[in-house]
Amino acid sequence: MTQGGFFDLDTPKDLFQKLQHDYHRVVAAPGDRYAAMDFIIVANHLCDWVERHGNRRVERCPLLTVCRELANNAKHFTRRQKEVKDMKVVGGAFQFGAFDSAAFDVGHLFIELSGEAERELGGEIGIEVLASRVVEFWQKDLGPKLL
Repeated sequence: MTQGGFFDLDTPKDLFQKLQHDYHRVVAAPGDRYAAMDFIIVANHLCDWVERHGNRRVERCPLLTVCRELANNAKHFTRRQKEVKDMKVVGGAFQFGAFDSAAFDVGHLFIELSGEAERELGGEIGIEVLASRVVEFWQKDLGPKLL
């Protein structure tokens, strides 16, 4: 019987591997809202897993704040955000739900930023760039001994 987590995913390393899996989905199809939502929710919850498993606080930064605000908005439909101004879909010659996002241009997802996130990351960031930076953050934070 597991002590927590999800099936046999119960360590920060396990959840980081899930994050990497979702990252590849985001990069392959930057207009795929499902992959983006999965990535953001896992990125947000990885903080909790590291804190619980490692018995330490994760240093919050604008990158993680953006993930937390996006995840909370997805779960609670909140718009009380300091760092995320808006989310938008740009372009796309084909409708997302009707075409394979890996094969057809169904658009790109962008996050408009404000506050400290805007100062650090710019006024707007594509989901694939955000995802890349989040993966880099966790690689550095978790370190080679864990990965």
